[in-house]
Amino acid sequence: MTAPNHGGYRCLCPACGQPMFIRKSEKQTPTFQTMYGKCNNIVCGASYVGSLTWDYTLSPSGLPQPQVKLPLSPVKERMQALRDLSPDSDQLTFLEQLDQDQEARA
Repeated sequence: MTAPNHGGYRCLCPACGQPMFIRKSEKQTPTFQTMYGKCNNIVCGASYVGSLTWDYTLSPSGLPQPQVKLPLSPVKERMQALRDLSPDSDQLTFLEQLDQDQEARA
């Protein structure tokens, strides 16, 4: 039986595969955090230190002056380059149509 996730990030112990508890985290920079975790399995009891980083932007901030600007993800860059190189057309691409359909449902 696994512990409920409640929508948060779920870490599994590398030693036994059971859920871990992040007992402490320290902000190093706006995009890098050090985390300290302990396995919830009493028999295992392993503890670790790791990190969480934010590497790319998938959707840019709507703030006029965000505190951090990360590079656009390579996939998003390729999609933008393909759009920029395609001939001008009023027709939506398949992905643009999906985005509009999702926005309409929201």
